[in-house]
This record gives sequence, structure tokens and C-alpha cells, in this order.
Amino acid sequence: MNIRSCKKCGCLYDRDKTRSYFCEQCKAVKAKEYKWNTALHTLTNAVRSPGRVIRCDICGKEFVARVNQIYCDDCRATRMSERYPKRKFPPERYYKDEHGKIILRGIACAQCGKVFDGPPRRKFCSKECKEAFQKIHKAMEKRQ
Repeated sequence: MNIRSCKKCGCLYDRDKTRSYFCEQCKAVKAKEYKWNTALHTLTNAVRSPGRVIRCDICGKEFVARVNQIYCDDCRATRMSERYPKRKFPPERYYKDEHGKIILRGIACAQCGKVFDGPPRRKFCSKECKEAFQKIHKAMEKRQ
């Protein structure tokens, strides 16, 4: 027998599982609360489904919502800047192309040193520089 005290009401109960923390009565109450909270969450998400007109949680302005959107576009931008204050790149270092992808300015090519604009992970100005770099490094690896 493994007797334990309930975390919610403090009564003693016989623990049938190694990870049980609540007596049977409190366990039933917690299950009911969980079921209620998930149902409530589902209802609030249904209200915020795409195409519905909802009120912004910050400013109160009405707008047509996208999926799970709770802030209008103006407040969303300010909220995101509050939540994520540090940017990976300063604003003068990048711009967005016609598809909305981030393009960095002034990347130095790892092979030839030429300065170019490109996606953040790009290291080479051209395919030729990339192939030359790989060729040199593969030859060095073979020697070792």
C-alpha cells in the first residue's frame, strides 16, 4: 500500500499509480474543469475563425480576422516589437523583395570577397564561387 495526501484537498488516499497526486473525487473535479476549459477554448477559436469581424484585444477596433488573429494589423506590429525587441539584423542592413523574403545588404563572398545582396544564409556571390570553394576544401580534406 502506498498512502499519499491529495494536493487539492489534503485527504489521505491509496495511490494506485506512481504519478497520481489527487484523490478520486478531486481527480473527477479536475477532469470536469479540463473538459470545460477545452470546450471554452474551442468556442473562442470558432469566434476567431477567418473572415469573421472581431474586435482587437488592444485598441478595440473592429477588423476582419485571419486564422487565430486577435490583434488588428497596427497593434500586431507594436505587440510583436514589444515581445521580440531584438532583431537579428538592423533595419538598414536588409530589405524585402517582391515576394516578401528578407534580403541582406553588403554580404562578403567567402571565396572572392565581392560584396553582394542576398538571403541571410547565402555565403557566396555565385554558383562558380561556391563550387570553387568546395573544390578547394575537398582537396584540403583529402590531404589530411
